[in-house]
Amino acid sequence: MSKPLRDNLFISLSLIIFLIIDLFSFPISINEIKPALLILCFIYWNIALPEKINLLFVLVFGFLLDLINGTLLGMYPLILLIISYFSQRYFYQFRPFTFIQQCLVIFLVFFSIKILLAIDFNDINPNSLTLADKDYVISSLWYSLLNSLSWPLIFFLLRAYRRRCIKT
Repeated sequence: MSKPLRDNLFISLSLIIFLIIDLFSFPISINEIKPALLILCFIYWNIALPEKINLLFVLVFGFLLDLINGTLLGMYPLILLIISYFSQRYFYQFRPFTFIQQCLVIFLVFFSIKILLAIDFNDINPNSLTLADKDYVISSLWYSLLNSLSWPLIFFLLRAYRRRCIKT
């Protein structure tokens, strides 16, 4: 098997594993703030091996996330595309950050994702203020905090996997 194909299979395998982990359902109160491990995995692969993640990965896994979560079709591919663009564009600046700085950037990214997902495309009404809901903002902050605290674990786990399986 050729090396690029083998590397892409290992990356796909890790993305599929994190997609399966994201499928686990929890009670509704916890399900809204559980970490989005697949998106964290995408961020890692875009920073570690930006030449290996292409548009096909983004679209396939984005549409799978849309179908699983029941969101507007195309929302997660758009989010993953934006994340892939910025993480590949600025990975030289992101890599030397300390983990606290990386966690802060991850926090801001996931808070932006949660706000973007709050836009209600079915009921566009000026009186409908989903973003002004105090409970939603608090759950968005918890969601972002849990994702940023999960980042070091995902980073070290995938780095060990990359060093063991993907020789660069």
